[in-house]
Amino acid sequence: KSKIMLKLVFDGLHVSFVPSPMSHLVPQTLNMQVTLDNLPVAKIADQFFAVAKKQLTSATQKQEEAKAEVAGAFSKLPRILQEAGASLTLYNTDLKSDALTANFQSRVDASTDAALGASGKVTAVIKGLDELVHKIQESALKPGSDPHLLGYLMGFMTVQTKGKLGKAADGASLRNYVIELKKNGDVMLNGAVASST
Repeated sequence: KSKIMLKLVFDGLHVSFVPSPMSHLVPQTLNMQVTLDNLPVAKIADQFFAVAKKQLTSATQKQEEAKAEVAGAFSKLPRILQEAGASLTLYNTDLKSDALTANFQSRVDASTDAALGASGKVTAVIKGLDELVHKIQESALKPGSDPHLLGYLMGFMTVQTKGKLGKAADGASLRNYVIELKKNGDVMLNGAVASST
């Protein structure tokens, strides 16, 4: 089994394809660290090498059959990861835009004992969401405003109402989210059942 550690950092991102009402939401900075542990690299490699070898040595295999075999190899990945007890940990992860700051932490463990194949917890904190919703509301009500603003507003309000309200040291709003995936298949959001199997 192997461990893989990844770190992704970018600063100064600018994109032109985001509509102007939402352009201030594009993250300018992102810091992300991910650890993948207990990865059964050899078993995964064997799975795909077997498929590749068969395709390279077969002169009569049809394209549809080859695609089906590759798809079959991918379909076995979750079970392989579960049997190995693979885990994913996300930490020291944050993104910042002109309007919002968000921080994330998580750990998810693959397991054959879990009803959905994995269990774990994701914690997210979004700073400035309430202020953003208020600004979008004001803009959406102005004559000649972008007709898409109401759609954006509904989306952000849905995220807003799901979060537990707090306040940052500088007075800005905080919305806190704790998402738990239980072994019995229940998905909890801030202590309440969001869905169950």
